[in-house]
Amino acid sequence: GEHVRLSARPLPSGGLEIAVEDDGPGIPEDMHEEAFRPFSRLDASRNQNRKGVGLGLAIARDVARGHGGDITLDRSDMGGLKALIRLPA
Repeated sequence: GEHVRLSARPLPSGGLEIAVEDDGPGIPEDMHEEAFRPFSRLDASRNQNRKGVGLGLAIARDVARGHGGDITLDRSDMGGLKALIRLPA
């Protein structure tokens, strides 16, 4: 993708939701959980960064869960992927 949008909003529960969105190719919904698996690189055509090892989302989810929150993936209205990070207050 070429564009990224970052936003944050308070949750009714008192926590915080941070959204990171882009206009890239996205990830098919049936592969969202696979994307969180350590060393998962999905398909080769998506991975132009040959130095990556597929740990970014796994580490991010581990950190979020360590703080009592979580990260989920969804489709962005920008056309790409949206990562939603939810953290408790």
